[in-house]
Amino acid sequence: MKTGKREWQLRLGAAGKQNVIHGVLDPSAGTRGSDISNSGGIQFVSNFVSSLLGDNITVISNTTLYQALVNSRTGQVLPPGQEELWKSPDMNWENIFTAGITKYIMVNLYLQLLYDRELASDIRIKETVAMGLTYRFSN
Repeated sequence: MKTGKREWQLRLGAAGKQNVIHGVLDPSAGTRGSDISNSGGIQFVSNFVSSLLGDNITVISNTTLYQALVNSRTGQVLPPGQEELWKSPDMNWENIFTAGITKYIMVNLYLQLLYDRELASDIRIKETVAMGLTYRFSN
């Protein structure tokens, strides 16, 4: 959907995912290695872009939802409570707000929310604020 200064795209399809965790302790051998799991499932992606207040503020929002249907861990002996973690949906929501404060100064705010039950039980948050100088060469 595209209207004026707004654009919204939605996609749904099949997807594959691989989780690699380095430095996992093997208690029987006393060594560290990597834990790798593969999964296949469905993925929903939403991309939204909009300009506000003329072109002074831009909003970009990307959302990805992934639901695993099959996993390489099926049938493996896992620690109690970890057998069903791969069945939880995964979410990645990224938001970028860009504001032109003056003709030469702009500010960016980046906010990301991540949820993957296999990696952490809570939502992880990443925030970044940046200020930059900009100059446009005219033709």
